[in-house]
Amino acid sequence: MIDLDTLNELISTHDISKLSDMIAEAQPVAAERTVRLEAYAKSGDLNNIAQEAEALMLDANFFGMQRLSNRAIELIRSSKLENKGQAFLQCQAITRLIAAELKEDFDAIYKAKNSLV
Repeated sequence: MIDLDTLNELISTHDISKLSDMIAEAQPVAAERTVRLEAYAKSGDLNNIAQEAEALMLDANFFGMQRLSNRAIELIRSSKLENKGQAFLQCQAITRLIAAELKEDFDAIYKAKNSLV
């Protein structure tokens, strides 16, 4: 779920307190992005889903949050399906998964960071 190589690289690049601050700042941003994703999924706004999912994927990759990154990739792909009805339904399901798993993913990165220090 957490790419420890990426996390180790972040720890070596930034001191641990700076990394803790970065994670603490990223969590509410990701939560807000998830709320927007859910709203876009409910309204069927596939273009904004793709844009928000791409931003979420970049943040997740930065912190080595593989599961979140994979969900974002899946969301981007689903938003581009030719069958818009299928795209709409899949995006709704994936955004619900992201919302449900987001706290767990951030808890995992805190735990991994603390175990590496």
